[in-house]
Amino acid sequence: MRRVAGQAGRILGRFLRLAAALAVLAGLGLAALAWRLEQGPLPIAWLARQAEEAFNAGAGRTRVQIGEASVAWSGWREGHRSPLEFTLRRLRAVDADGAVRADLPDAAVSLSLSWLLRGVVAPRALELRGLSLHAHRAADGGFRFDLGSLVEGAEVPDAAPGDAAALFATLAELMLPPSEATPLAALRRVRILDARLDVLDAQLGGGWSAEIGALTLTRREGGGIDLAGTGAVRVGHERVALRLSGHLEGTTRRGSLTLAVPAVQPAALARSAPALAPLAALDAPVMLAFDVRLDGFTLPRMALARLRAGPGRIDLGDHGALPIAALEADLTLADDTLRVERAVLRPAPPAPP
Repeated sequence: MRRVAGQAGRILGRFLRLAAALAVLAGLGLAALAWRLEQGPLPIAWLARQAEEAFNAGAGRTRVQIGEASVAWSGWREGHRSPLEFTLRRLRAVDADGAVRADLPDAAVSLSLSWLLRGVVAPRALELRGLSLHAHRAADGGFRFDLGSLVEGAEVPDAAPGDAAALFATLAELMLPPSEATPLAALRRVRILDARLDVLDAQLGGGWSAEIGALTLTRREGGGIDLAGTGAVRVGHERVALRLSGHLEGTTRRGSLTLAVPAVQPAALARSAPALAPLAALDAPVMLAFDVRLDGFTLPRMALARLRAGPGRIDLGDHGALPIAALEADLTLADDTLRVERAVLRPAPPAPP
């Protein structure tokens, strides 16, 4: 019996030494991989092909092409694991004739390492750089993206009774402080940089484009969401700059959304498209700001608008033109009622004789 026990002990000892050796080798392998990832992104060709197959499943004749995929890891930062970051480069949607329907030079997603170790993909941050899209706006106002067979023939199903409840549950979870409690809770930031949408607009009688310089949605550590962005709208040769900012409190779910137009020339815009011709009546620099008050996940019930214009002139048609030094107006829209809170028109002083 002692002999058998001794043999078992020797075998167990060998297994333990083997396991220890394998653990050391695995640790060295993981250490080597971690060291390599800390040196810079590691290209992974098969990941690009797998992503293409996932995008193109049932996509028809329009195909998504991905030039390169890579993974990077920044190691340990102040005692905490940094997330893994996967990057896809040179994404394009190409139709059967070779025309590019959409272009995305760079897309990066940072994954929660703790969820990844459990086999769950949970994004912590998503960043899209250089996205370019095309769209059509019909004469009746209908809007559709020009993505070929990626969207052609796709029917929008009727909303199921539980869809609204699921959407509200998702929004409610995003209002909570970010954490590792659930895959959705791990999401902290979504950012879009240098994006462009070109629209062929039959209703406007021409084309226009919307540009996003930077648009960032950030979840607050204490709960709630912040939104900030810059961009512009181009109509013909005119470019109208835009600034967007907003927030939503996590506990009260109240907040605001502000869209500012720092400077626009209505008379110049009028020359850009036939539908904008009435704007020619105001030939002066204009500043606009729209402030929408948010209360939960319902449609806004109150909006404020501020207009500041001048100096310039107002075209009165057959009655000539009125030179102005300034035009100011504050308006409020609440419960389907539009009120003019303040309106000031300052005529320009008469020209010296």
